[in-house]
Amino acid sequence: MSMTAYRPLQYRAAAGFPLGPWGRASLQGASLCTCEKLLERSEETPSASRRLLCVSRATALNSQQVEALLGTSHFVLLLLPPSGVTLNATEAAEIREIEKLLLDRHSTAAVAFSRETRDATVLLERLNRDEEYDDAPARTRMLRPYLTTYTTYSQEWQPIKSVKGSTLTSWLHGQPGQDGSLPPTIVFVAHHDAFAAVPHFATGISTGGSGLITLLWLARELKMFYKREPLAYSVAFVLADASAMNYEGVADWIGRTDPRLLNATRYVLCLDNVASTALSLHTPKAYKDPEASRFMQMLESSLLEEGVQMSKRTKKIAIGEKVLPFWPHEHFTRAKLIAATLSAEPELKHLWNRSSLTDDSLNKEALVKTVRGLAEGTARFLANVEKPSTRLTFRGGEEAFDVFVSSWVKFFAYRNVPEYMSSPFANRIFVKSLSEEMENVGLSTELHEFDVDMGEFSFSYEPSVTIEVSETRPTFFDWLLLLGAAAYSFAIYLAIKGAMSTNILEGPSCSPAVSPASERGSPRANDTKTK
Repeated sequence: MSMTAYRPLQYRAAAGFPLGPWGRASLQGASLCTCEKLLERSEETPSASRRLLCVSRATALNSQQVEALLGTSHFVLLLLPPSGVTLNATEAAEIREIEKLLLDRHSTAAVAFSRETRDATVLLERLNRDEEYDDAPARTRMLRPYLTTYTTYSQEWQPIKSVKGSTLTSWLHGQPGQDGSLPPTIVFVAHHDAFAAVPHFATGISTGGSGLITLLWLARELKMFYKREPLAYSVAFVLADASAMNYEGVADWIGRTDPRLLNATRYVLCLDNVASTALSLHTPKAYKDPEASRFMQMLESSLLEEGVQMSKRTKKIAIGEKVLPFWPHEHFTRAKLIAATLSAEPELKHLWNRSSLTDDSLNKEALVKTVRGLAEGTARFLANVEKPSTRLTFRGGEEAFDVFVSSWVKFFAYRNVPEYMSSPFANRIFVKSLSEEMENVGLSTELHEFDVDMGEFSFSYEPSVTIEVSETRPTFFDWLLLLGAAAYSFAIYLAIKGAMSTNILEGPSCSPAVSPASERGSPRANDTKTK
């Protein structure tokens, strides 16, 4: 049986100290067991010298157990649920804690992740059955077959020296002022990349995909709204890259944007995971600007009409401090712009863990409500209408939006499959598709590439690890077969030797045998007849 596993992202600080997992992935004929059994054995014999491969479902372990495994020198294979399987909140939160643990500390154990397949399920069942033999008699344990594993991994980790980012900006232009000044602008921001402890499984469908889909459909709805009447506001849609690298795409956009446009910006709303009916507006403070307050009031009331609660969460940001941002709006705040991030996450405590390995599904019903509320609230703000008699957006059916969401979710997840990732132009293909979508709607669009600032960290992503598992019979059967063959050969030898000994002992006959015909012709026979 063969399985393909993927290792977590590894990185080093400028001083060269390893922060991520760093264990050896090479295995040559190692035994297998479950991770739970390995933890029990470690308590009994903590100084075990031989290296093992332990396998378990990621949902069956907690962060404390994984931390104990990281202190060993063994190979740990954690099985993620099959693609599309939705985990409950407790399981998803625990896996997220495991991801944070993997990104926070150095490890002597080699950790890898794989999707649970039919073969992997059979392997787990077999390992659980094997553990039942531990309390069996020695002769029973001696007769059972056992499993061994090998890895074909040979390439060492390779540092990622440079990363190219791509940011897309689309515009709905409002009417300029009488003096030719730029119209006031509302900016929507979403990121099109994903980040998790294992980049191969970082689809980010909710954390990144929901915001991206929302931004794309907002552009469609507001474009139709702009066709009906001229508006004084401009709207910018920014699809940023490199959210994993401290939202470097947002920082690059601010740095290269015309200062006049930044001065004309009235509000920047960053979209994170918005596929929820309970959203948090992360903002540095309650702004007193009348236009910003009116915009937020319109959004809040429109979302509430759709059944979506929006609560404000303030966190002060020192503009002069150079700290890593937890949210994308912090870059805009340091640039002295009014900004906030709308997210389903009430708080974010980890810099590296933007999304999760379990982020491969989407709450479509909640996303539809959020998009309807954001589109209607923005349209009311632009038209300066508090409560219109009829809706300003989503006047038609929602079938087109359902198809739109499904197709973009599949495309967003597809960019992480091996066939797609192997292409050096994978990111360009995806961003080009986003650009074509905006241009087809009728928005003016521009694409900008930039070099990502690695932030004095050296990242590396190892290639996949192929794990081969084979079943081996104990040598007892070999010895038994050998003894049987030897006994059989010895028995044949004795039989042949015994037959030869009998012939030798009997020797040649002293009187020759007389045949009946010769006896009839003999003189004695004739004499008998005469008498």
